[in-house]
Amino acid sequence: MNGVYNSPEEGDGCDLYVIETGVRGSSRPTGTNAALHPELYDPDNITDLNGTSEQQSYRVYEVTGFQSGFTISGYGSNSNEDDQGHGTNCAICAAGIKAGVARKTKIYALKAFSSTGSGSLSDIIDAYQAVIDHNDSGHPNYKGNTRPAVINASFGPTTPSGSFPYVEINESGQDAGFDLELYDEAEKVIVDNNIILVRSAGNGFSDASGNFAGPLQTRYVAGARSSGFSDNDVNYQDVNIKSISVGASDYNDRWADFSNYGSGTTTVAPGAHMTVPLYDWTANTPYTSTSNYGNISGTSFSAPVVAGIMCQWVTSNNYNLTTTDLTGLAKDFIRQRGTVGDISAISSTAYPINTATEYRLPTDPFATTSASATLKISFPPAQSSVFLNNINKYIQFRVGAASLSIGGVNVKDESYEWHQIVAQDPVNNTITIALQNPATSTASGGGTNNYMCIISDTHEFTDGPAFANVTLYAELDSEESTHSGRAINNIPVHTGADFDVSSTDSVISKVMGMFNPFIPKTITWYTSEGDLTSGQPL
Repeated sequence: MNGVYNSPEEGDGCDLYVIETGVRGSSRPTGTNAALHPELYDPDNITDLNGTSEQQSYRVYEVTGFQSGFTISGYGSNSNEDDQGHGTNCAICAAGIKAGVARKTKIYALKAFSSTGSGSLSDIIDAYQAVIDHNDSGHPNYKGNTRPAVINASFGPTTPSGSFPYVEINESGQDAGFDLELYDEAEKVIVDNNIILVRSAGNGFSDASGNFAGPLQTRYVAGARSSGFSDNDVNYQDVNIKSISVGASDYNDRWADFSNYGSGTTTVAPGAHMTVPLYDWTANTPYTSTSNYGNISGTSFSAPVVAGIMCQWVTSNNYNLTTTDLTGLAKDFIRQRGTVGDISAISSTAYPINTATEYRLPTDPFATTSASATLKISFPPAQSSVFLNNINKYIQFRVGAASLSIGGVNVKDESYEWHQIVAQDPVNNTITIALQNPATSTASGGGTNNYMCIISDTHEFTDGPAFANVTLYAELDSEESTHSGRAINNIPVHTGADFDVSSTDSVISKVMGMFNPFIPKTITWYTSEGDLTSGQPL
């Protein structure tokens, strides 16, 4: 095989809206060595990138009526040109000719972030509204057609953090001002308007000094959290909306160490150590110089990979803006899973490989012994290879009941910590964990819908708040000014991707590594036929 990406589905007929720092060439300059990125031309018209026809078919445009508010030297006011790079990188990852996915998708640039990458929630809301208007046949700024629309939203709040450990709960009703809950509400409006929204899940948790501490459960992150199921705790309003939130994997098919996870992360795609052309290429920039490339990482870049696939998906199915429940169909498409080795899968159980996997325990799995500071936990015999021979490793267990005490041990409270395995019984399929205080009697119980996993050596074990020993607090609007909200039980963490705490399946965790089903499956050998037995290629 030749190692070059190609696909019969190139997103031709779909509109991709990139709300960002801008996109290179959005003002559509012309002439020799114009500030047009070679990755964003029409791949069918690239004979001479300085040519009039080629530049006229450049795929980046501005949205009618959108006022960015940014003035850029050489481009004037209300510019959507990129003076930072992040936006052009996103556009390339989604729709670049060589470094992207949907090579013929039309790109609309909406600049909502400055040259330093900063932006306001009000500017983001304005950009969202401009996209809605552009796709509204009754609005003066209507684009004039029913081409399907996909938004890439590679941004989000930087809280909670160690210096601001508060999670603003999205309450019912409309929020006043510009609280973070507006991310949730605005993104619900987007998908309710049949516009596909693909967003980044977020890049982890910072401690009180601003240092990266580890990944964060997406259920705490405004905007991204709305993609996920209710957690019956801090995320229960505007949940499981028809948006798609994307975490990141690394080159080794493990979670990227910074990637948020759990409920609110719909799927996972490559997003670390990605080599892409620099954003400020011109029509004359050659592909051949290694100095013309950069290395990028972040869920900001795994999201546009998925956005590009969604552009392929809508055009492959001949969907458009009038397709009934297009965003619901898109979410269902992303949630399809195949098994390891299924190259036609959408999301696969093949990666990320370091996902913690929670297994349902037998009925009444917990047992105490009088005066012993231990808890014995039974596991299914079929999972003996998972739980045995892990002495000194840590487990996480999840209790189905709202409260549970056995033999004087508050088992529910014990589930709010990770525990070390101190003993095992292969014959009876049990492990034993250490507790702080001894049981007052010998007893067993626990009922049903309890789960357990080995948490050591997983992505979830590096959880930022747990690593930094930071307590997070949930706040209603009425509690925000005084920070008088309640403490959140961060553990047990939501494992994997697209976690659903209400599930009673035998395995509650999901591995959701994104596959592109639109890559051709026909293999063409690059070498001539030979003799397999002599080591020659077929």
